[in-house]
Amino acid sequence: MRVMIATERAIYRAGLRMLLEAEDGVRCIGEAATRDEVVQLVSTDPPDVLLLDPDLPGGGLAALRDIIGSGIDTRTLLLSDEVEQATLLTALGLGLKGTIAHDCPPKLLLKALRTVMKGEFWLGRGEVRDLLQALATIDKSAPTPSEDSLTTRERDIVLVLLKGASNKEIASELGLGEQTVKNYLASIYGKLRVSNRVELVLYARESGLARIA
Repeated sequence: MRVMIATERAIYRAGLRMLLEAEDGVRCIGEAATRDEVVQLVSTDPPDVLLLDPDLPGGGLAALRDIIGSGIDTRTLLLSDEVEQATLLTALGLGLKGTIAHDCPPKLLLKALRTVMKGEFWLGRGEVRDLLQALATIDKSAPTPSEDSLTTRERDIVLVLLKGASNKEIASELGLGEQTVKNYLASIYGKLRVSNRVELVLYARESGLARIA
């Protein structure tokens, strides 16, 4: 199994490399400390599994978008102790295979690697519970809203949000003020009958809107 590590924590990278290379059948083929570095390395020599820190300078999710967008067949695990629901949903939509805590036991990390290597997902119980709770908040008895009610600008904002962008990043990409983005999101929530970013991501995935992001 060829594994690549992407995190700015140099000491952690070194320790993780030693752990992986001490295991039979596992080889660490590269390390990266920034978004640009990991995208370049994965593009040049795709690993079987990428261990990716979402806090990577330049953006871990942005790196995942770049890699998936290039059509590279690499399974990705997020190295994160806690992932927000909206971030996790967005990452799963981008092709993420799961998450693993920085301080997990070595045997658990190796099990996670082998699990995603088989094409399966690796999610903690807490994350699965949170996702189920988020799904349960959607009122399936209410009339189905339609994204057709969104203005062109509102659709633009949704599509950028689905790439994992924060309000600040949405504002920067679309040339808007951050408060303007918040106002647009409030309008979008009302039209689609959702109450937060998590429910918006869920709606977008179920309606098919996410597929054109």
